[in-house]
Amino acid sequence: MLNKIKGGLFGLAIGDALGAPTEFLKPSQIEYKFGGKVTEMIGGGMFNWKPGETTDDTAMSLCVARGILNNKDNPIEEIGKEFLNWFHSSPKDIGINTRIALKYYKMHNSWKEAALSAHDSLDGKSAGNGSLMRTLPIPLLIPDLKKAQQISMEQSRLTHYDVLAANCCSIYTEAIINILNGNEFKSVIEKSFSQLNLPKEELINPSVPSDGFVLHTFVWALHLCYTSKEFEEVVVRAANVGDDTDTIGAIAGGLYGTYCGYENLPIRYINALLNKSELEDISNQIYHFRNTQI
Repeated sequence: MLNKIKGGLFGLAIGDALGAPTEFLKPSQIEYKFGGKVTEMIGGGMFNWKPGETTDDTAMSLCVARGILNNKDNPIEEIGKEFLNWFHSSPKDIGINTRIALKYYKMHNSWKEAALSAHDSLDGKSAGNGSLMRTLPIPLLIPDLKKAQQISMEQSRLTHYDVLAANCCSIYTEAIINILNGNEFKSVIEKSFSQLNLPKEELINPSVPSDGFVLHTFVWALHLCYTSKEFEEVVVRAANVGDDTDTIGAIAGGLYGTYCGYENLPIRYINALLNKSELEDISNQIYHFRNTQI
């Protein structure tokens, strides 16, 4: 189980760090700027990332993990505190929906009001991928499906008012738990995709843009996992798909990494991560916590 937990968390971080330099670029721009496909953690990009540096995707996932580890009886409030602590550390990059919600929380002192205010500020467009990208630790920590799904949806609502964001978190949570329970990988992906109520062709050949809308991001992550033969192929394709490359890479990397396990992740990617020791530590804590929940 530790192999799968570490595979998921490191897989998320690898997909995130690999895709960070190419975020916001189109595939043709990536090829022009980097002289071909990006296959290594080269750093750079809009926020001048260091090679192997992870973004808000990994940072907020670790916030979720710490929130549950620190307060298993009331994790949502604790997760919120972790978000605020991270927000006050002046991170390089925060998704727009999350940034607005965290600012509003300081005014309202209410997560519900903060999420609603962000929703209104964005003209009702609060179905971004910012809550889905941080969901992975929940099913890694909590083996009970219903409980894990409930927490995944509640943490989504801290910042993302739109129910679609919460629903995608719930579907992703179910997928991870099914993988941990040994279900056949492609069947898990097919089941997750079927819950999105989209034409089957989208799983094989997506027509939707690879942008920050949660449904689009999720489609691309599922597509990459479904049509790739190994972990490296998943995250390299994600890094070169264009637009929201780091988040697609994080979500897909977490999914495929949980399936293939830590031992099947490319060692050069693991060693390149700047926060490798923190990921090791949190992975071990998740493993021991999970054993107390069974």
